Amino acid sequence: MTRKQINVIITVFLLFIVMAVNVSAGAIVAISKININSSLMPIMPGDSFSVSVEASSSNYEQIYYKFYYCPNYGTSDYEISEWVVVRDYSTAKTAAYSMPLSGNYIVVVRAVTDPANEPDALTIIGGLVSVGGGSDQVNIADFNSSATPSLKAGESVNFSLNASTPGNNQVYYKFYSCANYGTDSYPTSTWETMQEYSTANTCSHAFLNPGNYIVVARAVTDPLNEPAALPIIGTNVAVGASESSSVSYKIVDTGQTKSYGDASEITPPTAFQAFYGQDSQIQGNQPSYQNNGDGTITDLNTGLVWVQERGNRISWDAAVSGASSCRVGGYSDWRMPTIKELYSLIKFSGVNGPDNMVTTGFTPFI
Repeated sequence: MTRKQINVIITVFLLFIVMAVNVSAGAIVAISKININSSLMPIMPGDSFSVSVEASSSNYEQIYYKFYYCPNYGTSDYEISEWVVVRDYSTAKTAAYSMPLSGNYIVVVRAVTDPANEPDALTIIGGLVSVGGGSDQVNIADFNSSATPSLKAGESVNFSLNASTPGNNQVYYKFYSCANYGTDSYPTSTWETMQEYSTANTCSHAFLNPGNYIVVARAVTDPLNEPAALPIIGTNVAVGASESSSVSYKIVDTGQTKSYGDASEITPPTAFQAFYGQDSQIQGNQPSYQNNGDGTITDLNTGLVWVQERGNRISWDAAVSGASSCRVGGYSDWRMPTIKELYSLIKFSGVNGPDNMVTTGFTPFI
């Protein structure tokens, strides 16, 4: 995707932008805590342990919880193993588990306000439970998040967990996250480290862009030799647009490379010369784009996602209507951009004229 192609998109005014904020039907649910409680450590086959969660919803609606697990974590059979439901959707926040065999299990809880209409960005929390582990097996007891349903971009969120081993080994923690949860882009999105391995079991982080994120914490005794069944626990975090602006993003450089006097192009002036310090002599965040291969283009500076295909010239009202029904890239929350967002795409070394594909005889704009 070239900058010139971006200019083509601007001229037709049929511009959409996606923000992966959870706009599914119903309230936004935020899970604040999960506890994995056992009177015996390590947990052995047949031992009973409980899993409990705490959650809240944006509209104070009733929340329903579903408890389930998957065996064979850390082995080649994990991907083909069946998930086992311990307790189907109900208002109960706690469920009792008992695993019949030694091994590593992923325990998960869902939390929704309408079990019959689960959102694409399903609210979940869960992690590893090891059964029959040795003295150096890390057991995670809980995971906590300060995220609320009203969390906005730029606001800090605190995460913490408690883990230990039967042999009282030192435990090291790592926190990381992945954006685009609940969309087709999630499987290929990059995981970003929020806090590298350390003995700190807490992490504070601010998500700068709206969207749905998966946040995961690792807990190991040797960061240089992570086990196949990596001790992990995590949840999803829904981040809304900041109240101060519709989005939070960097200012993109204009792309202007030429210098001008009062009538025509000039040699770039030096300090103290007339016309010094104009746009071409100030370098900011350089334009950078990624073709997502699904009909969308991501601005790597702003984090905004744009429809790649050139549309037809239509009215504003028709464009707004078209955005609401657009499903490009598998997204369902397209909207028309603000003037500030449109401005971020302008390449100021372009030209004026009725046909932006032909530049002969046209005058550069500055």
